[in-house]
Amino acid sequence: MKTPDLRQNIHALPDQAVRWAGKLIKKIFQFSLIRSEQGRSLPAALIALAVGSLLLSPFLSFVSSRSLGTTAAAETFQEQYAADAGVEYAIWKLLNDAAFRNQVDNNDPEDPPILTLPETINGFDPDDHYLEVTALPSGSWIPKESLNDGINKGADLVYTGGDCVYALQGKTTKGFYCFQLSTQSWTSLPDTPIDVKSPGNLAYPGGGYIYGIFDKGQGNKGELYRFNLTNGQWDNNWIKDTPGKLGNNVDMAGINGKIYILGGQGNNVDFWAYDANNSNWDTLSRIPSKVGEGVALTAYDNDTLFAFQGNDNGFWEYDISSDSWNALANAPGTVKGGGSLAYHSGIYVYALQGGGNTGFWRYDVTMNSWVVLTPTPAGVNDGGSLVFTNHEGGFALRGGGSTDFWEFNVTPPQYDITSQAGNITISSRIELEGSTNAIIFWDIE
Repeated sequence: MKTPDLRQNIHALPDQAVRWAGKLIKKIFQFSLIRSEQGRSLPAALIALAVGSLLLSPFLSFVSSRSLGTTAAAETFQEQYAADAGVEYAIWKLLNDAAFRNQVDNNDPEDPPILTLPETINGFDPDDHYLEVTALPSGSWIPKESLNDGINKGADLVYTGGDCVYALQGKTTKGFYCFQLSTQSWTSLPDTPIDVKSPGNLAYPGGGYIYGIFDKGQGNKGELYRFNLTNGQWDNNWIKDTPGKLGNNVDMAGINGKIYILGGQGNNVDFWAYDANNSNWDTLSRIPSKVGEGVALTAYDNDTLFAFQGNDNGFWEYDISSDSWNALANAPGTVKGGGSLAYHSGIYVYALQGGGNTGFWRYDVTMNSWVVLTPTPAGVNDGGSLVFTNHEGGFALRGGGSTDFWEFNVTPPQYDITSQAGNITISSRIELEGSTNAIIFWDIE
């Protein structure tokens, strides 16, 4: 007789033990038959029965306990699978249902929406399955070195790559500055050719020049100037008049060698493009709305611009190839003086609300939806401006006569998901970037 190897799979142990006990009883009976010739068969049989009883009872009890344990484990696995499925469903909804994601993004974190599963999973119907999704605050503001003089109407920021964020001071001055990223400090640059009033705007289309409009609004033609990035000087002898009159509400954006200028007052709105490579103007389709304080323009890619119409919550897309405008989802609030748009990497455009408000928003290009982000440290007003320098963040002027200058650190959207089925609760945190997601943690209780 061979004793079973206890190093084998423990799940096979009860069956092997029973077989081993049976073999032992069989051997005892065989032994009793052999001894029967000497008249000792009855004692041997009794011994065999006693030994069998001692061995089989504990083993049968063990097998019964194991069966009960296996059933309990199966139930636990069903609960865990159902809870897991709840988390996966919540992730799918965030990635594919713009209305649900917008609801989560803009909901009070203290009262997150409850998500209902579409069907029963492992016996847990939607009413028995608890599923909650909460959006976490996105990004953070950091005060940076202030400008010595106040920032007001006509102020603007632009980034060309490298170590400098360029800034117009506005406020009827010629102040022009560089915020050095390496030293995190301001330095003065040569004054602008004329005082910067309203409008005052900067744009960088690529190449060796920054372009700016500093004055000549209020029904006059605008004057386009340029700053030479190579020698660090304004080309005072280079001036280009806009094709038509320019109103007070103007903004510019540069992309792919062209400067786009949206400006006017009320229904008197013009939209032009200046080709820096060919030195010519194109008159483009007008935006199909009034424009007012807070009008803003930013380039998204080589074929798309986004715009605030200002003095309203209207938000527009301009398709460069077809020279056409399309209305998009309205901004979360009314945009006023100091409103600003800035493209960030990937699928997001960021915005300052202006008008003395702390509103700061993110627009998702793929979902055509807005998210309210961490408010600015103080209200943004005339002269407010926003620019991004890399995938990690950007900078903003507060305007309104203040000297405040802030940095914004970007964090991808994050969500907490709680899924409960039976006695199992899964708490997870995910991070979404475009159409992909990353699991930060996944805890089972």
